[in-house]
Amino acid sequence: MSSRIVSSFPVGQVLVVEGIELEIQNKLGSGAFGVVFKARDLLASETVFYALKDVVCSNSASIGKAISEVETLRRVKHDFIVKIIAADQYEDSRGGFHVLILTEYCSGGNLNDRLSQPSSEEKTLKWLSQIASALSYLHSLQIVHRDVKPDNVMLTDSTREDLKLGDFGLAREFLALKRVETLSASNCGLAQYYMQSGTGPAHWMAPEVFTCHYTEKADIFSLGVLFNAILVRDFAYSANERRWYGAFVKVSGGVKLGLGYAMAILGPAAMTEFVHDHKLREENGFRGMIIDTLNYVPQERPRAEEIYYRIEEIATNIRLQWSDEEHIHDKRSKGRKVRRPRMRNKCLIS
Repeated sequence: MSSRIVSSFPVGQVLVVEGIELEIQNKLGSGAFGVVFKARDLLASETVFYALKDVVCSNSASIGKAISEVETLRRVKHDFIVKIIAADQYEDSRGGFHVLILTEYCSGGNLNDRLSQPSSEEKTLKWLSQIASALSYLHSLQIVHRDVKPDNVMLTDSTREDLKLGDFGLAREFLALKRVETLSASNCGLAQYYMQSGTGPAHWMAPEVFTCHYTEKADIFSLGVLFNAILVRDFAYSANERRWYGAFVKVSGGVKLGLGYAMAILGPAAMTEFVHDHKLREENGFRGMIIDTLNYVPQERPRAEEIYYRIEEIATNIRLQWSDEEHIHDKRSKGRKVRRPRMRNKCLIS
């Protein structure tokens, strides 16, 4: 494992990324690959904020390739995908190299933190559709995300709360920047880096990622884990007592393992245990859809586009059921229409 160099841009520091002059406002968060800051555009005529990801480089030889890949991904334009604005390299006063990636700023934070609070049924349906639409679009461009998880899903704001998928298609480039070793050249590196970086086994990853042979179908598994996080709100605690939402199975001693990691160790038997203990009831099709996405055999998982259309069909049926219920309620109330607030509960979605 390469030595750790911690990003330390102070509040007020001015940086230039592809000609955009920025002032660091505050730190938004950090992960295995870098630190994210809120930055203000100093040249804009009105107040404009961006998110600035700082990846400190242990392997400066990979900087050019990483920036080139970011430039390629700038063509991605979708309502539910975080927009990449610019990328640049930076050398600090100690001779350390950084790759800086500027993206649109989503003020609502990440989905993993949001899941500790309830959401309405309508909002839950919207979230499932938005993420499936985003991943379907990426796959249509032959882009594999490789790191689909609640932490990489952002909320646009704290009111409307639309979702946007971020950090797409760059996991291998981030890994190359962090390591001098050749792991980044293979599919093995990503899971191993997470396990060695202090975050523990990547609980959102597909079983084949841990055995180094995977395709875009690994994204489908991670999408199923994400859907399970949204619908069931199952979680395990990290080493620093933070909740990680996802899909888990209990092993000896009551310890929770991410389903994909458990599958990599135990094989299909882990899925049997997961299905047996699953809390989602099959009343509308979501349970079956989640189980299909989490299939141990990658080739048997549905495509992202198929998942999106399944969600739309299920959502339509649920809304029709809501309409029927309200019609009956109206008749019983003799014309007094009283719409119940649709908070997340056990009646229709979970």
